[in-house]
Amino acid sequence: MASLKLPSVADLDSTYACDDKPYIFENPDDLPVETLINHILPLPQEHCSRSVRVPGTSQPGYSEIFRNGAFPNGLKSSIVPQLNTYHEIFKSGVERHSTATCLAFHEYDYENEQHLERYNTITYAEVNKRKTNLGDGLLFLLNNNNFLDASLASHQKIINHERDYQKYDKDDFSFIATFYSGNRVEWIISDLACSSNTITSTALYDTLGPGASVFILESTESPVVISSKSKIQQLINLKRDNPDKLKNLIMLVSMDPLAPKDGHLFKQAESSGIKIYDFKQVEGVGAVFPRKGTPPNPDSVFTITFTSGTTGANPKGVVLTQRSVATAISTATVLLPHSSKSKEFAFLPLAHIFERQMSAANFIYGGSVALPRLGGTPLTLFQDLKLWKPTILANVPRIFSKIEATLKQITKNADPTQFDGATRKKLRAAIGFDEIERCFTGGAPIAADTVRYLKDALGMGFTQV
Repeated sequence: MASLKLPSVADLDSTYACDDKPYIFENPDDLPVETLINHILPLPQEHCSRSVRVPGTSQPGYSEIFRNGAFPNGLKSSIVPQLNTYHEIFKSGVERHSTATCLAFHEYDYENEQHLERYNTITYAEVNKRKTNLGDGLLFLLNNNNFLDASLASHQKIINHERDYQKYDKDDFSFIATFYSGNRVEWIISDLACSSNTITSTALYDTLGPGASVFILESTESPVVISSKSKIQQLINLKRDNPDKLKNLIMLVSMDPLAPKDGHLFKQAESSGIKIYDFKQVEGVGAVFPRKGTPPNPDSVFTITFTSGTTGANPKGVVLTQRSVATAISTATVLLPHSSKSKEFAFLPLAHIFERQMSAANFIYGGSVALPRLGGTPLTLFQDLKLWKPTILANVPRIFSKIEATLKQITKNADPTQFDGATRKKLRAAIGFDEIERCFTGGAPIAADTVRYLKDALGMGFTQV
C-alpha cells in the first residue's frame, strides 16, 4: 500500500476533485458542464503527459503501479459524478448541442443502387429521437414476436426487462442484441439505443467466419440481430442449419430498406422461426408505442466484445460495463485535444472497441462522426475524406504506411522537413486531410519513421494509443 501522497493537479486547483474521488471535477464554482469539458479540458500537458510510479505498490515479480501524473493517488472513472454511463454522456451531449451535427453519412440511392457523392447530416436531437424510437420498437416487437418462447432464459429476460433492468450487473445482464454490418449510421444508433435501455450488445464480423458467428450467437443466446441487408440471407441460413444452437434467435432487423422483391427472405425466415423487419419499420413502431425508459446504471453491462484471441478455437468475449465505457470516453476527453467543432471519420470497424471509444468520445464534447460509404474500402477512403474533411482520424498502422508511400511517390521522396505551407496544403488536399488536426493509431506497432514523416509532411499531430 502506498504511504506517500504524490503531487496532484488537485493540489493546485480546487476545480479538480481530490484523487480519492472517482470523478475529475469537484467544481465548487458550479461551472457549466460545457465549460468543464470544452474550455478547461484537456488537462495541461505539463500535468498529464507523464506517468509516475506509485510508491509501495511493487510485488515480487511485478513493478510498481504507474498512474497518470495529473491524478497519481487514485483512479478516475468519470468527468463529473453524473456522467458515469454512456447513456448519460450522450444525453448530456444532446442537451448541450441539440441542433449541432452528430452523425454524417455518405448518401446512397437505393432505387438506382448507386452512391451519391455527398454527405448528409443528422443533428443530436434527431439521433436522440431515432435511438429512442428504435429502442422502443425493438422491445415492443420482441415482446410481441410469435416465436417468443417463455421456456428460454433469454426470452424470459425480454418479457421481464422492464421489471429487472435496474438490478442487472456483470454477473446477471439483459438479453443480448447483436450487430452485424460495416460502419454506418444505423450501427451507432443501434448501439445508443441498446445502451440507453440497459440492453447488452455484441457484434459479429466477417473475419471470424460463420463458425464463430454461430458460436457467438449460441453462447450469448442472442434473440435479435441488427444487420445490413447483405447479411440477412446468411443469418437465415445459419438459423436453418443450426436450429438447436440458434433456437434463441427470433428476429432480424435490416439496416437497409426491404422491398417487395425481398419476399423470399420473409418466407425463408418465417420457416426458420424468425421475424424480419427493416430499420425504419422498427423506428416507426417505437414512435407509435413509446414506453417508459429503462436507463442503465454504471454496473450494467454495456457490451460483450469478442476477439479471436491467441489461443483456442473460439473467439473470447470480454464483458465491459457502463462504468468501463464512461471511463474510456472520459479518458480521451481529459487527455486529448478536442472541441465541439471536432469532426471524426469512423473508418476502423465499430465491431472493435477502439473505434467505439473514438466515436463515442465525440458525443461528450459535441463533435460529429462521419461514416464511410456503404461497402467502403481502403480504396474509397480518400474519396470519402475529401467529401467530409475530418479533423480527427484513427486508423491502423498499415493504412498510415500506405499514406506515407503515397506522399513519397507524389513528392519523389523529398525531405518533408523542407516543405513549406503551400506544399503541405497541397499534400493534405490530395488525400482529404485538408482539415486534419490529429491522427490516432493503435492495435499494432507503427514505425517511428512513419510517424515522424507524416507529422513533418502534413503538419499535424499524431498519437499512438
